[in-house]
Amino acid sequence: MRCLPLLFSFLLMGGCLSVLPEPEAPEGLYAVSSPTTDLALAHTVIISEFEAPRIMAGTGLISEADRGGFRLIRSVEWSDRLTRLMQLALVDSFASQGEEGVAVLPEAGVLAPYRAAGRIHKLVLREDVAVCEASLVITDLKQRTVVAQPEAKVQLPVLENALEDRALTLAAVAGACAADLAFSLTRTLAALSE
Repeated sequence: MRCLPLLFSFLLMGGCLSVLPEPEAPEGLYAVSSPTTDLALAHTVIISEFEAPRIMAGTGLISEADRGGFRLIRSVEWSDRLTRLMQLALVDSFASQGEEGVAVLPEAGVLAPYRAAGRIHKLVLREDVAVCEASLVITDLKQRTVVAQPEAKVQLPVLENALEDRALTLAAVAGACAADLAFSLTRTLAALSE
């Protein structure tokens, strides 16, 4: 009888053990940042989180094969979801205090006359070139109409074949793409205030 509680406790402890392999920690985590940080806006605009194909929307960095297939690049990851990083890079492209308007996140709860919803069409390494294709849909929230749909297409060469250099080039091309979209958003909102 005394063995029964002991046997029961061993069974409970056995359920705590995992037979799954431990996940590998990435060798590097990368963020997206816009090279522009002081653009002025004519109106306040809400910047929504970007949309992207599922394979690109997460934390994995992507490489495109010769025949168009995609694969994850091992050992490196984005520091957050790519869709969130692009959203933050776009918001960070603008001055935090503007005379007329600012870029805000939806969770700020601010009422704004415009909203910019982004979409990442492609952000991949293709051989020795990093490619980013993205777009925005700028909406007038009062009129409930689309006022512009700017696109950005940026390519940067990968100078070194090392994994870190390839990841840094992919992060740089994403930042350049966000900066192009920020310039387009600035021009669009300036034209709307004329």
